[in-house]
This record gives sequence, C-alpha cells and structure tokens, in this order.
Amino acid sequence: MCRSTAGIDRRSGYLVRMRVGLGQVVELPTPLGPLRLMVTAELARSESERGISVSLTVTELPARNARILNADERAVEGGCAAVWRIEAAVGCEAVKVYADLPTAGSGAPENGERLQTLSFDREGYQLVLGGFDDDALGQLVEAGQLPDHWRGALVPGRWDTDFGARAYGVSGMCWKLPGMVPGDAFDIHCAAAWGPNARLDAWFAVDTDPAAIYRTA
Repeated sequence: MCRSTAGIDRRSGYLVRMRVGLGQVVELPTPLGPLRLMVTAELARSESERGISVSLTVTELPARNARILNADERAVEGGCAAVWRIEAAVGCEAVKVYADLPTAGSGAPENGERLQTLSFDREGYQLVLGGFDDDALGQLVEAGQLPDHWRGALVPGRWDTDFGARAYGVSGMCWKLPGMVPGDAFDIHCAAAWGPNARLDAWFAVDTDPAAIYRTA
C-alpha cells in the first residue's frame, strides 16, 4: 500500500504544506516514535489515482490548544496537528485516512464531546492522538462542511454505520469515509499532544478542527 515515505524534521517547526499521493506515508516525529499519516481511496480500475488530489498541512497545535501547553499547572510539553484537503476529479468508492504510531505500543481508545482519541503510556510519559468521532462527522455533514451525499452514511448520534472513526490495529486510527463524486472536496484532521503524566491535559489539547489548524498555518 505504501509507495514512499516522507519524513518531516521537528526542526521545521512542523509548519509544512505538501502534496501527497494516495498510499504515500508522511512521518512526523514524536517522543514515542514516528506518527505515520496516509490517505487511500478505492478507485474503479479505469480511474487514475491522479484524479484524487491530497494536500497535507502540518503545524504546531493551534493557539487555543497551545495555551494548555503553556499553563504552569499543565503537563503537556508539545504537540502537532495535521489537516488533509482531499479533492476529487473522479469518483471513488471510499476514502480512508490513517494516523498510526507503530512503535508506541498499544493505545487505549476513548471518545466523547465530538472527539475520538487513542492514548499511549510509556513509563509515565503519555501521548494522545485524536480527531473527529462519528457524531462530529455526522454533524459536519448536516452543516454542509462534508459532502451532502454522505447523509445517511454519517449521522449525528449514530455509531453503528459502516463509516466513521475506527481503530487501525492497536496503535492507530482510521477515518473511513464514504465515496466521492467529481467535484467533492473536504478537510479532515488529526492532532497529537504529549508530556509526562499528561493524559487528561493532552486529551483536551487535541480537541481542535481543520479551521483552527489552517489559522495556525
């Protein structure tokens, strides 16, 4: 599935904008090992992968979340956020967005308040990875921020459809999204935060959205 891997150096300040191909892995450094990001799409045999355009923006955590990092009583040391802009010139059956920490061990899943997270703990040092949950995705469809023809596939308050935020092995998350038609475009994100004994604070720190990440960039 992975054709190539692009690494992003922490010294860049995480402010990176790049085009990525379907199946291409981008790695972000974290204290618990690389955070691997990837997008795939199920295309008809006759369609070219070039018909699905993916742009990736990577930043530090947005300013509102950074205040959590800077408060004296907080335990979060750092974090990063990524947002994908996915645009279709051809149709596809489904889109999957992956975020994975393959060397961090097993993560503990949690969800609530429009947020799906995976928490990792290594000898008291913790990292939380998060993004929209199924309820939030359904709300975004209703609000017109995701393709309107996804109604029924992503529904506010429902967790029993074939689409939404899912586990990816024991160390990652996958947002499985419905098919696209030519002209569709949308944004989807993930964020990570970390620090010693930081699980609760990091959970709040990854509560962000694509608009806030773009403002940071």
